[in-house]
Amino acid sequence: MPRSLLTGAALLVVFSAAACDDGARDASVTLEFRPNVAVGEEAYLCFGFDAGAVPTAGINRIDWAPPDGGPIALHHAKLYALPSAYPRGPIPCDQQPTGAVPLHTWLPGGGSLSLPDDVAVTPPSDTVSLVIEAHVFRGGSGEAPVARARLGLARATAAIRAGWTARSGIVPALRPHHLETSTDRCVVAAPFHVFVAWPHEHLLGRSFQAALTTGAGAATLIDVPSWNFAAEAPSVLDRDVAAGDLLDVTCTWFNSTDDYVLPGPKTTDEMCGLGMIVSPPLGARLPCTAG
Repeated sequence: MPRSLLTGAALLVVFSAAACDDGARDASVTLEFRPNVAVGEEAYLCFGFDAGAVPTAGINRIDWAPPDGGPIALHHAKLYALPSAYPRGPIPCDQQPTGAVPLHTWLPGGGSLSLPDDVAVTPPSDTVSLVIEAHVFRGGSGEAPVARARLGLARATAAIRAGWTARSGIVPALRPHHLETSTDRCVVAAPFHVFVAWPHEHLLGRSFQAALTTGAGAATLIDVPSWNFAAEAPSVLDRDVAAGDLLDVTCTWFNSTDDYVLPGPKTTDEMCGLGMIVSPPLGARLPCTAG
């Protein structure tokens, strides 16, 4: 029977389970949170949840339900595992919580994470809390709606451990009314298999490309010729990457404003990033050296 508990910060945890033919649980955990700021403001808010309902087998599906229309919008939402208790929130969190291990990031238009049945994103064994970091901004008045992340729990037979990793490209100072392009090249330090990858820029992005050069030649991983901040869709890649391969991440922006725009976390700043779900887990930063 589903169970729910609503508390002062609009924090709701729902757990449901059903028996499967192989005796494993077909289960999900839904994390609900209510990100809210004053009209015209933008902030990072964190919400803590007890990780006890997530088994060691991990997570192989995440369905995000951000605020749908209305006054509140999410720039992104990140899911972390934390080896300590964390307040239910919301609390300001401009910095990543100490000791946090990223599990997944939702971006506008990103949809769901869906992994094969034998693959799961696995929180570290010492995980005590799950934390959602919501980068939220408010465009008008009205009640702040609830947002949700439904975690599909992997069966015990999920034998492949996966995790989130990312590579951040170089963002130059963007000159007013100029087109700017930057390419970050790195030499991959360890082999991995990539299942899904996400590109990321902000409002001034024009295009995004990620390419891999191996002994067999060059191959395009992601090509977004016309960037849309509201539709940062992931790409299913299912590709092996070897140590020594070259990874190029190229971002292009057009600064349509009258001021310089610098790299930074706010929506009015700019970024150039590539996020991936990979196996084996490699940590928050993709291990590679400048190429």
